[in-house]
Amino acid sequence: MSLKVCAVTALLLAVLCIKQSQEKPAAVLNRCICRGGTLHINVNNIKALQIIPIPNCPLQLVATLKSGRRLCLNSKFKYLWKRRLNKITKV
Repeated sequence: MSLKVCAVTALLLAVLCIKQSQEKPAAVLNRCICRGGTLHINVNNIKALQIIPIPNCPLQLVATLKSGRRLCLNSKFKYLWKRRLNKITKV
């Protein structure tokens, strides 16, 4: 192989290694319970709301519905849940 081909190959491998080292390891990502979540849920169907603290994971919100089903919620849902609780306590 020519020197140019070897240099380009080495450069591409270096770029790929640097990119992968900046991302979180797969083992850390697999520990997260929720990846994303939903905002489209009837708040009246929620029986319980859990906030699960897991290091190196975004906010983990798990809602238990009255039917017993468990759903992951988007982290913005925490704000909506607090507003609902405030409305209930003010009445």
